[in-house]
Amino acid sequence: MDNVEERVAGLEGHVEEQSMRIDDVRRAVVSLEDRVGRFDDRVDRRFDRLELRMDTRFVGVDDRLDSMNKLLWGLIVSVTGGALAVIAGIVTALLQK
Repeated sequence: MDNVEERVAGLEGHVEEQSMRIDDVRRAVVSLEDRVGRFDDRVDRRFDRLELRMDTRFVGVDDRLDSMNKLLWGLIVSVTGGALAVIAGIVTALLQK
C-alpha cells in the first residue's frame, strides 16, 4: 500500500510541476503577445511617418512638374505666336510686291 501511495504522491508532484510549467508557458505567451503588439504598433507608426514623408515629397515634385508644364506651354505659345508673326510678315511682304 505504501508503494501505491508513494507512487500516487509522486504522480501528484509531477502533475503539480507540469501545471506550474504550463502556467509559465502561458505567461510567456502572454508576454510575447504584448511584445509583438508593441512592435506592431511601432512598425505602424514608422510606416505612417514614411508615408507622410513620401506624400510631401511627391507633392513637391508634382508642384515642380506643374510649373514646368506651365513654362513649357508658355514657350510653345510664344514660339508659335512669334513664328506666326514672321509668317504673316513674309506673306504681307510678298503680297505687297
